[in-house]
This record gives sequence, C-alpha cells and structure tokens, in this order.
Amino acid sequence: MRSLLGGRLAPAVGPAARQGLEADREIARSIWFLAYLAGQPHGSGHEARPLKPFRWRQRERMSHRPSPIEPSPIEPDGLFDGLRWSSILRGAVLDNVLTFVVLLPIMLYFAGADAFAEDEESANRAMDRAIAAPAFLACSFVVGLSITVYAGFWASRRAGLLHVRHGGWTAVASAALGSLFLLVPGATEGASPPLWYDALAMALMIPAGVFGGWLASRADGPAA
Repeated sequence: MRSLLGGRLAPAVGPAARQGLEADREIARSIWFLAYLAGQPHGSGHEARPLKPFRWRQRERMSHRPSPIEPSPIEPDGLFDGLRWSSILRGAVLDNVLTFVVLLPIMLYFAGADAFAEDEESANRAMDRAIAAPAFLACSFVVGLSITVYAGFWASRRAGLLHVRHGGWTAVASAALGSLFLLVPGATEGASPPLWYDALAMALMIPAGVFGGWLASRADGPAA
C-alpha cells in the first residue's frame, strides 16, 4: 500500500511543486517574523515573547482610541477668584451717575413749576411732594433697576469673563457706593421714600445686576 500511495503521490511532489512549497514556507516565515518584530519592546534589554496575531491587532486598535479629556471647570471655586475689580467699580460708578442724571429730570417733572420758585422753602416742599408721589416712586423703581441691569451688562462685557458673577458684584458695589452718599451732611434731610420701597429696591439690585451679566454672556456668545 505504501508503494501504491507513493506511486500515486510521486507525480505531485515533483521539482516544481517542491519549489512552490518552499516559496509558501518562506512567505509564512516572513509574516510571522514581522509579527514577532512588531511585538518586541523598543530599548529593552531582555527578549520578549512574540505577540500573537489577534493580540497584536487588538493592541493596535486600542492605540488609536481617543483618550478621554477631563472637563475643565466653568468658573473658579473661590468667591473672589477671577474678578476684575476695575470693571466692577466702574460699573458701580456708572450705575449711580446714570441714576442721578436720569431721575433728576423726572423728579423736576413731578415737582412742577414750584421746583423753580425763588422761595427756597416752596421749592423744597415741591421736591418733597414729588419724592413721595406714587407715580414718581414707580417710575424711579423701574428706571433704577433698568440702569442697574445696564451697569451689570456693561461691566460684564468690559470684564470679558465670568459675566454673571461680575454683574452681581457690580450691583453690590453700586449699592455700597450709593450708601456712602447718605453720609454726606444734609443727605437725609427732607422727604425720603418709604422704608419698604428702599428695602425692595435694595433686594432686587443684585438680581438685576446678575441679569445684566447673563445678558452680557449671551451677547458675547458661548466662546466667551
């Protein structure tokens, strides 16, 4: 039987077939040698085991995966971190100056012609009546908060970062600066708005400044 099989297989393993088999073996050796070199660590002093083909492909795929990027904090953690006080103080000054400039003509309008009387006492009474008038209180309330919104917006745009925080601190600085004018001699004489009016206006100043800062952040866009 061996001679029979050998006789049948003898024509298939001739010189040409042997050369084809040797060529296939050389190609297989070359492929495994390249895989072996790919699995060798560079610069190591010891010999490492060759990587198996599926592990080599798996490591190659993992090397192309994007590394996770840790998100950066939106705002600093500290209460005063990142604030630009020059912009805040300028916004506070702008708030008080604009409030005085805009409300003075409105007050004179509600006081009428008596505000320009030659008698100083008559002019003071006319101004006191204007300050206590409900229409003037409502008008000054709306105008004052609108100016605070604008001051927070302006200061936040000038700072260029942390818009909401700059708007809120601008309102705080404006309220503190306005309170300093009460220390001027004669500032508390005459008529003054009701206490509930002052408390409500003071309580809404910070939300107004924060709203102005939010508007500034929307105006500057998400890249700001």
